Amino acid sequence: MGYFDIASGTSTVLAIPVAVHSGTATGVAVDTRGAQSIFVIVHCGTVTSTATMDLKVQSDDNSGFTSATDVTGATFTQLTASNHEKVLVGRVNMTGSERYIRVLGTYGGSGNVPLSVTVTLDMENSADATTADFNLAP
Repeated sequence: MGYFDIASGTSTVLAIPVAVHSGTATGVAVDTRGAQSIFVIVHCGTVTSTATMDLKVQSDDNSGFTSATDVTGATFTQLTASNHEKVLVGRVNMTGSERYIRVLGTYGGSGNVPLSVTVTLDMENSADATTADFNLAP
C-alpha cells in the first residue's frame, strides 16, 4: 500500500462550497494532471426535514465534462437527517485515469443540506492499486 504525506506535494481545491437546497450541485472541474491520487473530503452539517444528498465523483478528459463518466466505487453514503453532521473521506487512485474530476451532488426531498466538498491532490507519493476507497471516516 502507498502512503500519503500531506507535507509534500499536495494541492487543495474547494469543489462544492455551498449549502444545497434543490436540484443538482455540480462541483468545479479539478485538473488532476500529475496527481497520484485524490482525497475527496465532505463536511456535512445538519440536514433538515426530508432532504437527501447523493454524492459521486465523475471524470472526463476535458474540463467541460462533455463525456463525463462515474468513477467506479467513488460514491458516498447518502446524507439524510438521520445520517449527517459528519466528515466523510474517499480516496481515488488517479494512475491511468482521465485528467479532470468533479463531484456531483443530487438533492432530493425538502429542507437543507449544508455541505462543502474539498478535493486534495496527492502529487508525489504512489498509491496502491485500489481504484477507490470511499466512506473511510465514520
